Amino acid sequence: MSTRYALVLVLVPLFFFLPHILSITVNIPTPYAPVDNLAINCGSLGNSTTRDGRGWTGDIGSKFSQLQHGKSKSVTSKAFHRISDAVHPVPYMTARISRSQFSYTFKVNPGQKFIRLHFHPVSYPGFKRSNAIFTVKAGRCTLLSNFSASLTADALGLRCFVKEFCLNVGESPALTISFFPSPSSPSEAAYAFINGIEIVSMPTGLYYTQGNDPGAFVAGQTYRFYIENSTAHEMIQRLNVGGSSISSFEDSGMFREWSEDSNHLVESSVVPISTTIPVKYTSIPIHIAPQKLYQTTWSVGPTKQSGQLNNFTWKLPVDVGFRYLVRLHFCELEYEIKDSGQREFCIIINEQIAEACADIFKWSGEIGVAVYRDYVVKMEGHIMEGKRDLVIATQSHCCGRRSKHAIDPILNGIEVFKLSNLDNNLAGPNLQSLADDWTSKDPMPGKLTLAGEGGKVIVNGVIIVLTLLNIVVHQLCIWAENSGQKTFSKSSRKESCRRFSLDEMHLATNNFDDAFTIGRGGFGKVYRGIINEGATIVAIKRLDSTSKQGAHEFWTEIEMLSQLQHTHLIALIGYCDDCQEMMLVYEYMAHGTLADHIYKYRRNDDGISGLTWEKRLSICIGAARGLNYLHMNTNLRVIHRDVKSTNILLDENWVAKISDFGLSKMGNTSQSGSHVSTNVKGTFGYLDPEYFSTRRLTRKSDVYAFWGGTVGSAVWEEGSGYETRRGATQSCPMGPTLH
Repeated sequence: MSTRYALVLVLVPLFFFLPHILSITVNIPTPYAPVDNLAINCGSLGNSTTRDGRGWTGDIGSKFSQLQHGKSKSVTSKAFHRISDAVHPVPYMTARISRSQFSYTFKVNPGQKFIRLHFHPVSYPGFKRSNAIFTVKAGRCTLLSNFSASLTADALGLRCFVKEFCLNVGESPALTISFFPSPSSPSEAAYAFINGIEIVSMPTGLYYTQGNDPGAFVAGQTYRFYIENSTAHEMIQRLNVGGSSISSFEDSGMFREWSEDSNHLVESSVVPISTTIPVKYTSIPIHIAPQKLYQTTWSVGPTKQSGQLNNFTWKLPVDVGFRYLVRLHFCELEYEIKDSGQREFCIIINEQIAEACADIFKWSGEIGVAVYRDYVVKMEGHIMEGKRDLVIATQSHCCGRRSKHAIDPILNGIEVFKLSNLDNNLAGPNLQSLADDWTSKDPMPGKLTLAGEGGKVIVNGVIIVLTLLNIVVHQLCIWAENSGQKTFSKSSRKESCRRFSLDEMHLATNNFDDAFTIGRGGFGKVYRGIINEGATIVAIKRLDSTSKQGAHEFWTEIEMLSQLQHTHLIALIGYCDDCQEMMLVYEYMAHGTLADHIYKYRRNDDGISGLTWEKRLSICIGAARGLNYLHMNTNLRVIHRDVKSTNILLDENWVAKISDFGLSKMGNTSQSGSHVSTNVKGTFGYLDPEYFSTRRLTRKSDVYAFWGGTVGSAVWEEGSGYETRRGATQSCPMGPTLH
């Protein structure tokens, strides 16, 4: 009987729990299967396998072409070190090295990709460790610039490391990654090297804004930020809050690694909390983050005093002068929380409120459901200022009230990505970092010490030169600011681009009286306004809630016109982004648009515009000079993408000015024939057919729209009696040549 009784005790519970066991087994998330999954072991021959079982392909004799530029050939080399637990044999035992430019070309499918570059900075035969200083570009994006692999490894305290990037590959089936050694003296020739390259497809929209998604929240603001495909990312941190590191093979199919967060957590009296409860992915895709990430967090320790606020703060050093995508992962796993409002907390990023009342239960709808929130924050300052801490904090009070029984805020994971600037650049000020690093290692003033095998090289006077250069540049910035010239710093933009309140906009337009309306475009209505106590007349463009344009076009316009200044470009006076309203304030153009005079009004009895031939020609020349400035005479090399007669404005003296930069794109600064792969945007009838069919945007696309639209409207108006042959446009004296 005792045996039967024991058997019953085992089988009966198993009978009841078997459906649940099967259910859990069936519902295990399937990892994401990337379309492209390349792992290249540079400088190696044949296939290799890492300790976690992943296969790597050697680049010697492989299908991945290595293009050489210059006299020096790329070579393969083995590192001077022994295999240890700290350094994996693959891909860190071999490298491809060169003192001149070399490139890899990969045949991949269109879409968004991870690019991971593996570095092991040691001395290779004939190559000194400290001389590895180089630039890396992927397509048209600069990933690293004047990058010192050895100093980076030393700063991180690692023998080898990975730099991870996100990039969208367009319709072209090839992705080229190029390495450029930095210029140096013949005796100390710089070189570039790479140990391993990964290219892994990611799900569409994983870190990009797609479709009807309004974009990421902006910390401290009411608008959203649209992260489009042309934006490149650099992964800065990927942290498992309260838990141990998560290896690439524990990730959801994309080989991401998650580190411990304890080195970045400010609070010390905290205890980790973990659970084995299965996490449900009913609100987000299962590939967003691994289940293990959502099963750990921090809690305030037993030493907490009564009434003390439950706060957690993380500090992450990042480069200033860039925007950052901050993704925070949450999962409510406490069964005592049964309704929204029981656990509310505040999320603060860089002293800006990102969420006044974060409520995980409200976001997820039930216990055990993974969710995440995206925020964008700008690290204000000049790019040469170096690094500053990005501060992420959670506080147990919110909405201006405090609970008597405050519950710990929950945060399970943190991801931080640097977003590329308008010039497709992700590189921070590595040269300045080098100077700071070298200075800290040499207490002797006026000397610069480069550490390396075989002794130290002392370079006299470099620190003095760098210091004087910084002083001069800083002083020039101050002079430019005081004289009203434009610089790229936040302070100068504030001087030249004023921020208006919504109340000021109501006052300027008589509460947006229709009588003040002077036009309407794709962005919304344009009003005539009066500011500075009636002293200044302006044009105010107000975003319409039904417009297809939005925050992206709004901030593109501000960024562009804050850095561009020319007689034939519209001047931006300021903007308003108050109470979910977005408005742009421009100089007032008394004679409206060119299209107004051609198609709309000021026509005589014959139906012909009152513009004389001389005025038409002057307008065309002025617009051409403005376009030439955008294309050729700025570091930005702007492609307008919407050149047409309605975007050519005329001031009181009939001076033509190009306006509406919301669709503008950055062009390549080195090659006039290069293109930018992008979705087709613009106005039908003005679109370059080649751009429309191939999605390859070039400066020629603007020129096509200019000749076919602006010049065609102004000079070859139907019935005007002027020459109607298109070929006659070539004899029009346009000033600077447009390429």
